[in-house]
Amino acid sequence: MPDDEHRSINVPEGVDSNEFGATHEEYSHDSDPSQDETVREGVGSEGLDEKKSQGPTKEEQHQLIQRFLAINNLLTLESTFVGNMRVVRDIYKGTTEACPKLAPESAMLIFRNIDELVDFHFSFFFRLRFVALSYHPSNPRLSAQPQNTKEITIASDPTNNPDGPEDAEDRQTSIGCLFVQHMEQMEAVHEDFSRGSDLAAVCLRVVQDDPAVKIWLDECNEVASHLVTCPQLDLLLEMPLQHMARYLVLIDKLLQFTPADHPDRPSLMSTRTSLEAVLPSSGTVTITPEESLHAPTTS
Repeated sequence: MPDDEHRSINVPEGVDSNEFGATHEEYSHDSDPSQDETVREGVGSEGLDEKKSQGPTKEEQHQLIQRFLAINNLLTLESTFVGNMRVVRDIYKGTTEACPKLAPESAMLIFRNIDELVDFHFSFFFRLRFVALSYHPSNPRLSAQPQNTKEITIASDPTNNPDGPEDAEDRQTSIGCLFVQHMEQMEAVHEDFSRGSDLAAVCLRVVQDDPAVKIWLDECNEVASHLVTCPQLDLLLEMPLQHMARYLVLIDKLLQFTPADHPDRPSLMSTRTSLEAVLPSSGTVTITPEESLHAPTTS
């Protein structure tokens, strides 16, 4: 095929396939989560000394472990989502110039505000990670510099610690506060992306009729397949439309094991209410916590 119709696709310069997740080096100082007062407010420690001296009951320890795992799942969900959206931005949108047959107007329609979406969730992930560090600061796996998406989680088995999670540490978590603080911006970013989803899907199907565009998409898919488990562009573009529903599943799971007197529970309840309000119909979305960590499948 002539060079002016199609050029070979490579991983964009500066993109390391081993770092296709949210990496600490790229994290902007301007969005330093340690500066978030909301994250640190509303998580008081009243009565912690008394509870610590008594120690948790067996039922309370079970709750702590389940909350620990729910937070781990939330981090894994967000980390995976960031990695997937970076593929859309860097591998697909970032190489559109290699396919002159794809009109700029079509590319704009297909990718919409993907840059804004990636920027928001990249920052939001590191804020979540900061909260998790305050929950389990001694975890070397979480404290280390992440090399890829799969490593950016809390240890998956808190029972490795013979004493289990500490109630005093757990009561310092502020997952709900973090969501409440950023919910308005999150809703706006996702609303902008969702607004053109139907037209984007139609446009993507139409442009694939051009052989040059089809070859470009296939080569992008090949590169993306080495970075994420779901490299197809059409499926990747569906993920933001499902992400809020997946949040809801995991927030519900977290609430299930959050005591009534936990300082963060009111904010978690508020988060659930906000998520339910922005979903088209909460009754039409059924996603288990396990499914929430996997890419969508074709129907």
